[in-house]
Amino acid sequence: ADIFQEFAKQFMKWIREVLHGYEISSSILVRITELLEEFSIKIAYKQLPNVCSIHYKFPPKLKPSLVERVNSASVEMACRIDMAGGWTDTPPITYSVNNPAVLNIAVKVDHKKPIGCEVGKLIGFEGIYLISDLGSVLKYHSADEVVRNCSQPSKLGSLMCAIINASGFINEEIEDGVKKHRFDWNLLSDSNARGLMVRFRSDLPHGSGLGTSSILAAAILTALWTLFRRDFTRDDVVKTVLKIEQHHTTGGGWQDQVGGIVEGAKMITLDPSNQEVRWKVLPISAEFREEIERRLVLVYTGKTRLAKDLLQAVILNWLRSDSDILDAFKRLSNDAFEAATLMEQQTFPLKQCVNYHELKKTFASGSEPLFVADLIRCLKERNFVEEAWIAGAGGGGFLYVWLQRNVRVEDLRKFFQLCSAFNQLTVSSIEIDENPLQITTN
Repeated sequence: ADIFQEFAKQFMKWIREVLHGYEISSSILVRITELLEEFSIKIAYKQLPNVCSIHYKFPPKLKPSLVERVNSASVEMACRIDMAGGWTDTPPITYSVNNPAVLNIAVKVDHKKPIGCEVGKLIGFEGIYLISDLGSVLKYHSADEVVRNCSQPSKLGSLMCAIINASGFINEEIEDGVKKHRFDWNLLSDSNARGLMVRFRSDLPHGSGLGTSSILAAAILTALWTLFRRDFTRDDVVKTVLKIEQHHTTGGGWQDQVGGIVEGAKMITLDPSNQEVRWKVLPISAEFREEIERRLVLVYTGKTRLAKDLLQAVILNWLRSDSDILDAFKRLSNDAFEAATLMEQQTFPLKQCVNYHELKKTFASGSEPLFVADLIRCLKERNFVEEAWIAGAGGGGFLYVWLQRNVRVEDLRKFFQLCSAFNQLTVSSIEIDENPLQITTN
């Protein structure tokens, strides 16, 4: 970050020298600054280490498994609740801060795994068919279409295209000096199959803050590799989803996919020797689990946010080497380690969760919308909750609330129904998921 700050300072000095004697409006200087910031972000992403770069072992080369035949594969996955340390997992920041660490929990929502997909080979149909949970269908006739769509996140189906490309289903060839892409139908192990169906669902609202996009990417990637009869590990999925986020240009980190793949509560860190993701599952007693599932609930605020906008704001603040931001990253990491220790002692780390909430507001304006701040204040004043903190990057989506001991989920639902200011809000229960990734084949 210091290098970029010095570069920006020297560049602006050069601009002023070049334009000396000319009348420059403040709006032009602002625009130059904006362009410089955009350039700095691009340079930062270009310098990502191999473990996160799409220019190194992407897609990964996986060996065939010993499974003889798979016609279709289904995957269901949990979502994740982030409790401490989020933002320290975000590239390029995660490779510069000391001891990046995140504590999160894999959970079911309202008694079910909220994210799922099914993939299968098609005979009599050509191309790739993407089918959403709403029934809409996108068809891609050529591999070139898929590749073009990978890094355009505003386009429908873009994330799915990035996942398909990352799965190894597309081969790159040079034909008459022109780069061409072809679907690798041989991976379906059926000479009659020239079609691939990908059906996906999420029971969570858009912009939920529960890690949906990365976890959905993990689910679809797992299903595709199972269909292709590839031999892979959870670590392969975690690494590749991290690269999918860079390929898709949304720039997400590593905590979401680990949160949805690995069971229960876990402490997630980076190995300083090779910068690879590591995790440690934290033991939870039956009594402690019962308390968490009774008192930790989700309130959907109805406000959606674009995580990428918040992400870019945070990265810019980090690149500027703002002392408050750098200190906040240190506190995030320290709190994650403290929270993990408390969890191992069967104590819920409420103080660290609240610190996490406050630190998120430090990183980007808009992390806590006025409506959410009013909601938290109201719930505390009426003694429904002990504390509350925003999910994910914030800015909307879900709010995590820790109920007072004498309050039930039904009490909170009833209050919202009777309160005109909050009668559109919904409340969901959670269950800690000890088997968050389920694969079914046919």
